[in-house]
Amino acid sequence: MIPFGKLSIRVADFLNDQSMHADGMKLFAFRGCKIVYDRGKVIGLKPLPEPWKVTDRYDDVMFVCGFKPTSRGGGPFSAVYPMSTQPGFASFRLPWYRPSNRGCPVIQPGQFSYKRGRHRGKRALRAAKRILVIRDLDDDIKIEPTDMWDYPHPDRGINIHAGGWTNRVGLNSSGCQVIQYGWFGEQWKQFKHLVYNIAGDQDVFHYTVMDSMFFELWLDAEDKTPYKRLWFGSVGLPVRQLQKALVDLGFYHKQGIDGKFRQKTHEAVRQWQAVNYPNSVPSGVVRWKMLQTLGITI
Repeated sequence: MIPFGKLSIRVADFLNDQSMHADGMKLFAFRGCKIVYDRGKVIGLKPLPEPWKVTDRYDDVMFVCGFKPTSRGGGPFSAVYPMSTQPGFASFRLPWYRPSNRGCPVIQPGQFSYKRGRHRGKRALRAAKRILVIRDLDDDIKIEPTDMWDYPHPDRGINIHAGGWTNRVGLNSSGCQVIQYGWFGEQWKQFKHLVYNIAGDQDVFHYTVMDSMFFELWLDAEDKTPYKRLWFGSVGLPVRQLQKALVDLGFYHKQGIDGKFRQKTHEAVRQWQAVNYPNSVPSGVVRWKMLQTLGITI
């Protein structure tokens, strides 16, 4: 179990380890996870055996943490909400996703930029930059090597908004990130208050999606070095070193060295992985041993 106490500190440490943004109000989705209560109080998060599996249920958790400004009382805060990072089963069969070149989008682990906006006329969060998804091309609700990686434009609507009241996700998400219990439920009201009021001065929200089992392994490890990665959304010197290494190997272009792990870097990493790790699916996530191979330390 992932203890709820001091989780905001652990999340910040994790983001720093993965070379991701850890400033301001943080939105962190634990993929494949359940909230654990004791006498009505949240005591932890329980990872599920297959965090990546599409279940059509609200089997993920949104963790929000940060510091209230002095004008709003000051001090740290944290909260958890049941959510789904995965589409509902019904969405995979929508007619506009069924053609072989455009499957239903399933968001992948990484960090993404969001801003306030509207979803179907209601207050929500909208992607500020391209995000990372896999499109399920054969409509079997399984992530496979034959499926297509994609980087939807913010206008494509992979938003964060309220989901439905029942335990089934259904058509409430066809790729969006949805918090359970509806637009008028207390969960969405509280989340919206944090985003629109408590963090009213924050323009961009860094939203991290991560498998809960990987986070738990990182959390329990005495030596966390083997669990350090570079992901879509990582930034800084390690990413610049990665980009330079890819340039030297002929997979990237010199003008693209900017220290930001986004679409072009992800595509270059996947090409490099396909050549050097032919027996595994090229995910674009650069593991610690891969970083060692490239002479990069984080």
